[in-house]
Amino acid sequence: GPFGGGSLHPGELARLIVADAIEVVLAKGYISEGEAQEMIRFATALGCTLDQVRAMAAHLSPWLGHLR
Repeated sequence: GPFGGGSLHPGELARLIVADAIEVVLAKGYISEGEAQEMIRFATALGCTLDQVRAMAAHLSPWLGHLR
């Protein structure tokens, strides 16, 4: 794999990338609506389900309610 041996499952790698991105955005103490929407688009583009996104970041929950 492209990341030194490919020992991570692609889904786990996606989860780690999204979790890190959320932490970076939250470093200022909050997440804006635009940032939340981008994080959701980013996560789903990497193959994460909306349930996985919910599990990773309760901060995104207000913007996940209308998505199915």
